[in-house]
Amino acid sequence: MDSFRKEVIDHLRDRRAVLNTFVTLALIGPLIFGVMFKAIEAQMNRAESLQLPVMGAERAPALIAFLKNEGAKIETPPNDYESRFA
Repeated sequence: MDSFRKEVIDHLRDRRAVLNTFVTLALIGPLIFGVMFKAIEAQMNRAESLQLPVMGAERAPALIAFLKNEGAKIETPPNDYESRFA
């Protein structure tokens, strides 16, 4: 424990190292938050532009209403949808 205390005191004596540590911490924190918020924004924008082809929408009106309320654009599927995914 004494060696740890000695190292901390030695580190605090070196002003350049202390200044460098605080400047680095002051810059890294906002940078990380900025990147995180940009990623969240991109995810939200991608979720807002959801286009969902639905077949048989008349059988689930509550589900269709919920999806529209959440911002999904309900489309009718193309005529050859079965051959595309088979």
